[in-house]
Amino acid sequence: MRIMNFFKLTILLYMIFLVVLFRGNAQTLIQMLNESTEYISNNEYSKALEIIQSVESQCLTINNDSIKVVFNKNCGRICFKKRDYANAIRYLEQVLSIFERLNQKGIDYLDAFLFLGMANQYIGKDSIAENYYRKGILKTMFLNETENYRPSFYLHLGNLYTEKGDSILASACYKQIDPQKYSLLIGVYNDESQALEFLKNGKFEQALVLYDKIIARIKQIIGITNNEYARAVFSKALVLSDFLNRKEDALSLYEEIICMKNYIGECSVEYLESLCKYLQLLAYFGNETQLKELLPEVILTMETCKNQYWTLALLYRLIGNGAFLNERYKLAISFYEKYIEEGGDEVGQSKFEIQNMLAVSYLHSNNPKKALSVLKELSHKKELDCFLDLKVTILHNLGRTLMLLGKKTEALKYLIESNNLYHQQCGKDNPRTLQYINECDK
Repeated sequence: MRIMNFFKLTILLYMIFLVVLFRGNAQTLIQMLNESTEYISNNEYSKALEIIQSVESQCLTINNDSIKVVFNKNCGRICFKKRDYANAIRYLEQVLSIFERLNQKGIDYLDAFLFLGMANQYIGKDSIAENYYRKGILKTMFLNETENYRPSFYLHLGNLYTEKGDSILASACYKQIDPQKYSLLIGVYNDESQALEFLKNGKFEQALVLYDKIIARIKQIIGITNNEYARAVFSKALVLSDFLNRKEDALSLYEEIICMKNYIGECSVEYLESLCKYLQLLAYFGNETQLKELLPEVILTMETCKNQYWTLALLYRLIGNGAFLNERYKLAISFYEKYIEEGGDEVGQSKFEIQNMLAVSYLHSNNPKKALSVLKELSHKKELDCFLDLKVTILHNLGRTLMLLGKKTEALKYLIESNNLYHQQCGKDNPRTLQYINECDK
């Protein structure tokens, strides 16, 4: 009897141990899956994938629907991001199946319908995609907190009809979208995310094509008198001016946004950014007359708006940069000096770059004494040790300035230091610096 009781007790303790172990494992899995969800929300898909891969075998075998639904949802989103739409569909169908079996129909349930619609649409299964969008719209009518989902379904359903050439049905869908809430719609920025990826990888022409597509879509859906349209046009203008050197084309786009002032507001980011970039391009092209006419009005706008980022100092720096880039050094000097007077003090390398560019502008304007004053002060900044490329340039410019002033012995010291730093970084001498060193030795 004692042996039997001991045996029963052993079995009971073992079962308790298994329950505790199961709960512990389940809790750990939930924490890890929640962490992967957070990474996905922050667009850190590689980190999310690492977690998913580390728990995959446990999630596939565990008898816990809450864990399985999060696992499948996150797998589906990662596959969608990687454009592996077939596997995204496979995982998201599992999500729907579990939610419907548990009769849990909330935001994640609607999310699955939306992404299943998009995934099927992207692989050419339009009828299946249309079915998911329509079902999603119906589901939103019976659920709370779905104000952003219903317009999202209408948006993608309208896009599908547009691609099929059915403008009447597309228009009917777009009419269900509130222009003021366009930026909140789920999935609306897929093309914009791809455009940013193109920019990161130096594929500027491909980014431009996508921005044209985004602009056309916004124009069709909510028109052109809104901030979303202005933002898309600004993005295109930025690609043209800063990456493709098509500055004249960009100028007209910035001007278009400025003309939208009454619709987007004079203190909107889109308006302020376009003003600053427009003035920068006027400086680049040397249009000093128009620059002089517009500047007081722009200054008044910036003082009125009191935007923490778009300050007068930043405005002066941008205009100075525009002039500097096209070798209009006297114009650059006037705005770089205003930048310093305004107390422009940026973090990191930028604050030293502007002073170096001011010194270079002095040199090109036959004013080496002013250049020497700026460069001497810069060369003693200990923070420059964190920006060795810039330090090499500043020491080189300082040496060249001293040469122009006839101080070859002092110049040699800075030129040698510049060349030594360059050699440490590149494994060879700087040909231009070496030329000046040889001239000083003669």
